[in-house]
Amino acid sequence: MKKATLIVSICMAIVLTGCKAHIPKSENLPGGEIQADVAIDVRGKTISTYILFRANQKLKDMQSGQILEITTDRHEAVNNDILAWARMTDHNLQKVVSHTHARRFYVQKSDKAPRQSRLSMIISDPALESLLTPLGLALGAALSGSEVHVIFQGPAVRVLEEDFKGSLKGLSKPFSALARKGMAEIGHLPPQEKLKQLKSLGSHFYACGPSMDHFGIQKKNLIFEDIMVAEYMTFMEVMRTADMHVFLQ
Repeated sequence: MKKATLIVSICMAIVLTGCKAHIPKSENLPGGEIQADVAIDVRGKTISTYILFRANQKLKDMQSGQILEITTDRHEAVNNDILAWARMTDHNLQKVVSHTHARRFYVQKSDKAPRQSRLSMIISDPALESLLTPLGLALGAALSGSEVHVIFQGPAVRVLEEDFKGSLKGLSKPFSALARKGMAEIGHLPPQEKLKQLKSLGSHFYACGPSMDHFGIQKKNLIFEDIMVAEYMTFMEVMRTADMHVFLQ
């Protein structure tokens, strides 16, 4: 009993730490070094797909050659991801300006089409923490211009239900709401919001029919009307035509 209590206490501490780990640093920044046409400030968010989805939405409404200014915290992982995104999308990263706690990225919109590739992904685990990597990778692929196909099978078909929220595993489950709040604060939006982002980027979704039958999930309750309900041959066809494959169980 003491061991179980200790585990729960540790899980609670981890969740609370996650909520407080990335408190936005307020810093009055000087005027931009490059005249930007559009600017976004995403300080306080440390999830690159959140930041780059915001950037992508702005760039869609901009003309080729216009400049987007992105202000972020000084965060090594975010910095490297924005550089990788610019390389994959052929947008021209004109300059990066570092301040005490912040960075400014000046991105010139390119008129080149991204290099086309195709990702197929199979997701089997619906646990909140287990969805972070697959949905993050799918968003990263879509934001870099890849055609994304996501297959949900086994218990993960629950993720496609319209009212799915996501819970932590095991003894951590009672703290799921707190975890969702902490994740959202740094940019890990709820799974349903990530699915909507993927949908807006042209991604395709598939649900395993036998898994839906087993877990009592009806098609009318799925988040999107055009989710394809299928089985192994359809999934094999999707994977056969992809050049990137991810299977997470």
